Amino acid sequence: MITIDSHIPPPSSTFGITEPSNSSQQIASGKRLNSAQDDPGSLAIATQLSAEIISQGQYSRNINDGVSMVEVADASLQQSSEITFKMQELAQQAANSTLSHSQRTLLQEQFAQLQDELRQVHQNSVFGDNQLLSENGTTQIQVGASQAERIPVIQIDLNEQLTEADFFAANIATPEAATNSLTTLAETNQLITRTRTELGATQNRLEVRANTIENNRIETIQSRGRITDADIAMATASRTRELILNNVEIAMQGQSNIATVSALQLLGVE
Repeated sequence: MITIDSHIPPPSSTFGITEPSNSSQQIASGKRLNSAQDDPGSLAIATQLSAEIISQGQYSRNINDGVSMVEVADASLQQSSEITFKMQELAQQAANSTLSHSQRTLLQEQFAQLQDELRQVHQNSVFGDNQLLSENGTTQIQVGASQAERIPVIQIDLNEQLTEADFFAANIATPEAATNSLTTLAETNQLITRTRTELGATQNRLEVRANTIENNRIETIQSRGRITDADIAMATASRTRELILNNVEIAMQGQSNIATVSALQLLGVE
């Protein structure tokens, strides 16, 4: 008796259902590296670049704090300059012998109030816990990974220097005292200008370093992207090929099943 093996293997429980392919994951995430197994070597490099990017961002914030600190000190010094200019006007006026005693007394009162105000401006020039113009010291701005990569911001006790220069002892109560005060005020303006110049140089240095770090950070981000970002066009083409092959396999299996059933029917096998 002739028999025909009519056994048709049952379809797999996962027939037509496949795990998400690598190309599918790349298209969905936009990333070439979605797990460590995709490319361990590239993942290690990308991780290191990510750490560098985070560090560069923090160094940029450090520099911005340093720039803000210098700007606070410079704004205070600008105010100091305006005060000394006003004091010069009063001294020039008081040096004129035509003033009466009462007029000279009023000028002296204004002069003394401006001296006190200048002292307060320096004492109130503060950034965080740092006294910028009323204490001597240095604030180190960390701009890199090593201890050597620091930019110092100098803090100067201007009130102490002005006291030594007899600024706070100056007066315009007499024409002679007013004339002497003009010399003291000129020296004070030179001191303020010199301090502002030093701070300006420090600010320029900070901003140059900030630009360098930002440029490096952009380059590092782009380098990481070239490693981690997916080529969407290539991933799409790969996924399309996978779908076509999958559909062809399903169609061929279906045709094979139909042919087998037709042959059995012709032979009268149910």
